[in-house]
Amino acid sequence: MSPALLSMKDVTELLGVSESTAHRLARREDFPAPYEVTAGGRVWDRAKVEKWKKAHASELGRGRGRPRKSG
Repeated sequence: MSPALLSMKDVTELLGVSESTAHRLARREDFPAPYEVTAGGRVWDRAKVEKWKKAHASELGRGRGRPRKSG
C-alpha cells in the first residue's frame, strides 16, 4: 500500500505557511525527503510531514512576517 501523498500545495496548507515558506522548509536538511519526484513536481508522504510538523510546531507558530490584514 502506498502512503497518502501531498503535493507542495498540500504541504503549504498542512503546515499553515505561505508557498514561499513551504518551499524554503522543503529545502531544509531535516525536512522529509520527497516520496517521489514526478513530472508534476515533488510529492511527500503525509505521515512523515505530519511528524515533522509536530516536532517543529513551536518553530511554525512564531508568526514571523507581516500580520494579515483584518476585515
